[in-house]
Amino acid sequence: MWADKDVPAGELLKTSTVDAGNDGSEKSVERIVQAQTHGRDTEISPEPDNHAAPAPKASLTPADRAILDKGLYSDGEIYGTAFIGFAIGFGAGHLVQGRYFEKGWIATGGTLAGFLIMKGATDSSSLIGLAICVGTRVWEIGDLVNSSKMHNRRYRALRQQGAAGLLPMTDGVRHGLAYTMTF
Repeated sequence: MWADKDVPAGELLKTSTVDAGNDGSEKSVERIVQAQTHGRDTEISPEPDNHAAPAPKASLTPADRAILDKGLYSDGEIYGTAFIGFAIGFGAGHLVQGRYFEKGWIATGGTLAGFLIMKGATDSSSLIGLAICVGTRVWEIGDLVNSSKMHNRRYRALRQQGAAGLLPMTDGVRHGLAYTMTF
C-alpha cells in the first residue's frame, strides 16, 4: 500500500479499513502501521504478524522421515506378524513388516545356527542348539510386537511435535500423498 503524502520515517500512522461481516454489517478494523520514506512516495508496511504458523521445532532426521512415511502399524499387523514369526520363524514376520534387513536376519541366523548345532551334536550339545532355536523364536516374537509398538509411539510423538511433511494415503483402491503440518 502506498500513501500519497510524504511522512517522516518512523512516524506512526493510524489507518482504518472497512470490512463487511458475514451478516452484511460493516465492521471497522483499525491497525497501527509504520511509515517508511522512499523518495517522494511513502511505503506503509503493517506491523509484524504475531499469528504466523510456528516453525517446525526440529528438522526431521531420515529415520524420523521413514517413520512418518510408514505410518502406524495396526493391531492386526502387529499381532499377525507375531503369529507369522511364531508359526514360520526364520525372520518371516520381519519380512512381512518390511524390516528383514533391519533385524529379521538375526532370527534367520540364530535359527540356522541352532539347527546346525543340533545336527552335528551329541546329546548335551543338541540341547544347546534347541535352546538357541527356542530363544531366537521368543526374541523374534517379542521384537515384532515391541518394535512395532515403539514405532507407533514415535510416530505419534512426531505428529505432536509440529512436523511437516508428506504422508502416504490410501483408501484401498487409490494411493497418494498428503501434505501435513501439525502445530
